[in-house]
Amino acid sequence: MKRKIYLLFLLFFIFSYVGGQCYIDIISPSGGDTTIMPGDSVHLLADGDCNLLTDNRFLDGTIGAGWSSTGASPVFSNPCGRGLDSTYLWVSTTTDAPRIVETKDFGVYSTSCNIRWYMRYGAQPHVGPCKDPDGPDEGVELQFSTDSGASWTTFSGVNEYAVGQNYYTDNGGPPGDDFLGVTTTPGSGGQWHPHGDVSVDMYDSLPYLPSDANWSYLFWHEYENSMPPAAIAPQTRFRWVQFSNSGLGWDAWGIDRVRIDCPGNFSVAWSHGSQQMDGGVVSPATTTTYNVMILDTTGHSAIASVTIYVDSTITELSQQQSGRKHIQIYPNPGEGVFNLDIQDFPRGHVSVCVFNLEGQKIMCRELENSGDNGHTHTLDLSGQPKGMYLVRINGDDMLITKRTVIQ
Repeated sequence: MKRKIYLLFLLFFIFSYVGGQCYIDIISPSGGDTTIMPGDSVHLLADGDCNLLTDNRFLDGTIGAGWSSTGASPVFSNPCGRGLDSTYLWVSTTTDAPRIVETKDFGVYSTSCNIRWYMRYGAQPHVGPCKDPDGPDEGVELQFSTDSGASWTTFSGVNEYAVGQNYYTDNGGPPGDDFLGVTTTPGSGGQWHPHGDVSVDMYDSLPYLPSDANWSYLFWHEYENSMPPAAIAPQTRFRWVQFSNSGLGWDAWGIDRVRIDCPGNFSVAWSHGSQQMDGGVVSPATTTTYNVMILDTTGHSAIASVTIYVDSTITELSQQQSGRKHIQIYPNPGEGVFNLDIQDFPRGHVSVCVFNLEGQKIMCRELENSGDNGHTHTLDLSGQPKGMYLVRINGDDMLITKRTVIQ
């Protein structure tokens, strides 16, 4: 008898590109799951998001592309001790007023968007780069503008200080060094006014002073605000502004880890027509590339692609013999234990061997086949790693290769 042997090689390549503030990855098919026989199907599934408009941590020692300052002369040399990361933005104690740090424009589409940042005021009792703000009018306000900065609105709501544990570590640096906090409830609102001057006597009480929640604004803590309806616009910018100060060497403050996100701010499109992360089941007959794009309302996008190359080599076998088989492996994909259903095989011994994609033989079993009524056997691969395996069933004058996937 002549035989027909299907030798199937499938190469799998995934390309992904992250643009702007979006990302997307193809998570299925992956690994061995991408090797298919003619007529088999592939499940396309992607994962991505465009929720992050900015995450500015000032790690490169600059204010950030598109951001600006007025009267603030920001520095990134950590003049007031250790911060949350390797560097932070600290406003210089110049004579200028107001002192302003301003973001670029963002597309803010929903009140579900929010802005988060870390902030602290100086805590030094003497004039210098870390001098504390000592008057109620020398605090910082958070504002937004939807008309390119022509007019500004202060965030409303209860002006709450952050709540959490405050820590002071004296590492031999200047007073105010290492004022770190662990935030349990972020601060909120639009204005945070100081209570008064930090006196030298207060430093005599350290580390007891940090336990006083009224002084949490002297420590690095997180603040958070949801977007008010008036801030919803295709071009919204934000600024931290200190309108008043006592002059050179007075009333210092800084910010760090500025994050603006808008959950669910995107649409998805696959090249084969699906508009969901779940691209559905496809059955490519030839080499096919599937692309998926994620796009947000501000024009940021990301693309991922999976290319499947199918190379079938066929030798001759009579059509009659090729029709005399019925093999099922289920569940497929499965978790490692499979049912092997053999029907329409000649009565007698049948060998079943399993190979991984490197061609290594994993196991072989000799089975007794009962003939036309068929037989169901258990194939236990539960000890093998996840991926694709080839199952070769060899009987009298018959060789069949199937695939199974452990997921």
